[in-house]
Amino acid sequence: MIKHEPQIEDVDQVVINELKDAYLLNNRLDKVDCSNTELEPDYEVLKAIQTVLEYYMTDEELKLWNEKVEMIKHEPQIDNEKICKLYSEKDGVPVKYVCTSALGDETQAMDIFYRGTPHPEFGNRYFGIYHNVMSGNLMITNADRIEKQEFALVEDDDGNLQYSAHRHDYKMFENGNMIDGGRSYIKTSGCHVYMHVVRDGEMVMRNPPLD
Repeated sequence: MIKHEPQIEDVDQVVINELKDAYLLNNRLDKVDCSNTELEPDYEVLKAIQTVLEYYMTDEELKLWNEKVEMIKHEPQIDNEKICKLYSEKDGVPVKYVCTSALGDETQAMDIFYRGTPHPEFGNRYFGIYHNVMSGNLMITNADRIEKQEFALVEDDDGNLQYSAHRHDYKMFENGNMIDGGRSYIKTSGCHVYMHVVRDGEMVMRNPPLD
């Protein structure tokens, strides 16, 4: 019988696959048995896993991995491409859509946009656009507070990650996963929860936790 020695490339792939599984398994909230107490992920472990992944993976593999991890589904309320184009031309800097969310305990979400440099007059990098509930008019506001918020995401029926946009935005999926509470609180069905924050115009996994 011919015995084939494993190739280095095969071993590397096994390591990569195991690390990916470990990352996804650990990047969630867990509930203590028979209680509502939730345990947060070990962010030092997550950081270590990501560091090793970056060592083993090529630039292209790492890019694909990060894209796979970040399959986040947003539900914008307005034409974001139009807004990005309008303000990019008006302000002379690139503007991009970030997410649709309340900034705190509010029961209304807004579409949030980002520019890489502070606004020359108002000093903010994020701004939110929403419909006034009384007049229906579009309103604009400073949205820099979004970087102080946390997002709990759960997997929907298509394998995408979704979040509750505001405290009354209840989402339930056929796979049994549920998320509610917006930026005010986190309520789930006990499913895996992937914690994210917004940093420099991107929604990213929270690693390490906020201060």
